[in-house]
Amino acid sequence: MELIKPGTKIDFVSKMKWAAILSFICILATFILGLTKKLNYGIDFAGGIEIQIEFLKPVEIGRLRDALKPLNLGDVEVKRVGGEAFDRGYIIRTEMEEAGEKKDTVALLTSSLGERFGGYDENKLYTSLVGPRAGAEMRKKGFQAVFFSLVFLLIYIAVRFDLLFAIGGILALFHDVVITMGAIILTGREFNLTTIAALLTIVGYSINDTIVIYDRIRENSKKFRLKPFRDLVNASTNETLSRTILTSLTVLFTVSVFFIMGRGTIKDFAFALLVGMVSGVYSTVFIASAFVIFWKNYIGPRFTKKRA
Repeated sequence: MELIKPGTKIDFVSKMKWAAILSFICILATFILGLTKKLNYGIDFAGGIEIQIEFLKPVEIGRLRDALKPLNLGDVEVKRVGGEAFDRGYIIRTEMEEAGEKKDTVALLTSSLGERFGGYDENKLYTSLVGPRAGAEMRKKGFQAVFFSLVFLLIYIAVRFDLLFAIGGILALFHDVVITMGAIILTGREFNLTTIAALLTIVGYSINDTIVIYDRIRENSKKFRLKPFRDLVNASTNETLSRTILTSLTVLFTVSVFFIMGRGTIKDFAFALLVGMVSGVYSTVFIASAFVIFWKNYIGPRFTKKRA
């Protein structure tokens, strides 16, 4: 199926300068946001107790928060659970210094809230525990997973194409990860292991699109050896545009359903994917190839002149 007619000549290269400026502003804004507004770490990374409880009668979230204040549990986060249990199902997260506090905290919460709000469904009571040290270690491992995925992809692209293409591809992936992180910080969404999974999915998806365009550039460079490199990039991007649009729309429609219908971690996972995949399409067209053009047209010739 061809959405874009053969012979289409959209001048992507002429817009790469403005795209690069926009990306720089967005990345800078993300770093400033990261310094001024901390990540909302989930229980996976921050440590603490998470209790999912479903009351037998509807309970207003404001009344539930007021009932938790006298218990002196430190910072407490309350979130609704969607579905049929809306206004009855809640997730309560609270800090915890020692692992031995779990039993006491759960007993205190369930007994106090059950008495005040008319009981809860014991079969739908779920608790999970992550100690502060374990949370910090998981946070470290999560960031390492994203970092090493970028390193190994850099090596893979350098072997398959060349180092110049590899750097362009990694810059595009770095762009996608940072933009997604910025959206998560801005919206105050929880950052947990599910978010790390979303970031790794974005990295894999985005590099796949980039490799497709790189492959077409390599094919065209063999066919048209005398053609300027910027023209090769334009032609290759236009030739793969139908494939990029069809693939992206298929994924976006699917992820959008998860985002609209999902709740809790599923919704957060879908949100990260939506932002990352849109950013991935943008960076594949305007970031990955733009770096290669910039190097070949400006940086490379200057090195050649100095050597001469």
